[in-house]
Amino acid sequence: MLKVSRSPRIYIPCDPQPQGFLCDRTPLEDIVTTLRGREGELVLVRISVSPKLLEDLLEALAEISFPINPEIQHNPSTRVEFPAYQGRIEEVHDVLARSGFPASMIEIRAMLTAIA
Repeated sequence: MLKVSRSPRIYIPCDPQPQGFLCDRTPLEDIVTTLRGREGELVLVRISVSPKLLEDLLEALAEISFPINPEIQHNPSTRVEFPAYQGRIEEVHDVLARSGFPASMIEIRAMLTAIA
């Protein structure tokens, strides 16, 4: 296939291979099973609290050494969700324990599972 340039006498060969992303019917979980970084797998941290404890929870999360941009969902209970690498989960547990929050409040899920 040829592509015509602005000059009427110059022809530039085009790559016959398609550019960009190709889509097929292979399920995502068959292609990629985890999102990984230097600190391990990327996971979704979900913490459920009563609405009265939300401010205390957010103050505790502010003490964590990595940036957190939590998504807050208000239902009968309040859920706070944020991504973190597996290598940082122990720090999350430690900070919350120091602030009086039990480990049973924390749910950890693989990111691809959580967003699927």
